[in-house]
Amino acid sequence: MSALLLVAGHLLPAAADSSAAPSATIVTCINFNSGIESISKLGTCLSHQAIAKWRLVQSDTPISSGPGSKQLTVCSNQESSAFAYRLIRSNCPKHQVKSVYFRNATLPAVPIIATAVAYSDVSAAISLVSNSSGNPDAPVAYYTISISNGETRKVKSSSDLRLVISGLQELTTYTFSVTATNADGTSAASTPSDSVTTKEYVPPVVVVPASTPVALTCATGGTCVIGDTGPGGGKVFYVALLPFVCGPTMATTCNYLEAAPSGWNSGSDPIRTWAQRSPVNYQSSRVGNVSTQDNAIAITIGRGYLNTLTIISQGNSNPSTSAATLAHSYSSSFSGITLNDWYLPAKNELNLLYLQKSIIGGLRESLESFYWSSSETPSNASFALVQDFSDGWQGTGGKSDAFYVRPIRAF
Repeated sequence: MSALLLVAGHLLPAAADSSAAPSATIVTCINFNSGIESISKLGTCLSHQAIAKWRLVQSDTPISSGPGSKQLTVCSNQESSAFAYRLIRSNCPKHQVKSVYFRNATLPAVPIIATAVAYSDVSAAISLVSNSSGNPDAPVAYYTISISNGETRKVKSSSDLRLVISGLQELTTYTFSVTATNADGTSAASTPSDSVTTKEYVPPVVVVPASTPVALTCATGGTCVIGDTGPGGGKVFYVALLPFVCGPTMATTCNYLEAAPSGWNSGSDPIRTWAQRSPVNYQSSRVGNVSTQDNAIAITIGRGYLNTLTIISQGNSNPSTSAATLAHSYSSSFSGITLNDWYLPAKNELNLLYLQKSIIGGLRESLESFYWSSSETPSNASFALVQDFSDGWQGTGGKSDAFYVRPIRAF
């Protein structure tokens, strides 16, 4: 990992943050890309960060030192101040309270591969042996799998120590080795796994009797299942048990959700800001605070089309600067049918898209692969809801931030 960098926390009223008084323990988060380390107020870190756990050095206790430990100096204001803050610094001025923390600083233990098995023609799974010699102050953030063909895959740390590798070739023999990365760096590589040979791809066989009329397909008006090609040429990723309300005015009902195909934008999924005007609150015409019920409706399955049209109607007509406008500008032509009812998914629709990402294709899945929803953050019109397609984390992003876009449609 990168060397420790110094960052300041936000200034907050003392009544809202008791960080002026030293805590017995703190948690810091280290950004994989920048190396910046910051104090976590919630005790958790985002998917692109490594977590580190620190303990306060009591005044009558010697400070641990040596290559197997690290120290962290935290400066805070006086408890009597009107504001509370904590800063990671090397030295504290006289008007600030100095607290010194320490933790064990060791690389992760070398992973041990228990088994490696082929899942299908394109995937395999590795199971690791639980290793009690890991560092509890800096747990594993992610594993890197090195494949015998020279490729690598980064996989988030899994509680059951089971890692899945996709994107392999059929009837091909592979071996794998694994390294583990935490806040202090990356372990040595494991001993290579036993050889694994992927399975042969067997295409589905459809037998149609000569005297039997050809049945309708999902794309031509028949019944659909998850993974079918829909009327728009994309993959069906949701089949409702009961029809749900949908459409541009929420006046019709639908049974399925379909994702635009991976080449919908003549290439990979683009990034866009949520809106060219920020903040843009599509519920701002309401008087007073928006109720909890109204915000819940804005995230439901089928709501994305109305959300999208509302975003566009509030001065966001340029697909170069608005994720919703870009999604709705997509027009598909498949099986002789042209469709123009694509939209930016609502929060719950986006989560369904994430859950079926393996069948859709072309979605970004590396660390920090955030996709936009068309749903606003309920309590703040400057933010909208996003989802990280590397691990499923759901959160918020500023509307002027640029994240990935994949249109969907309901039918």
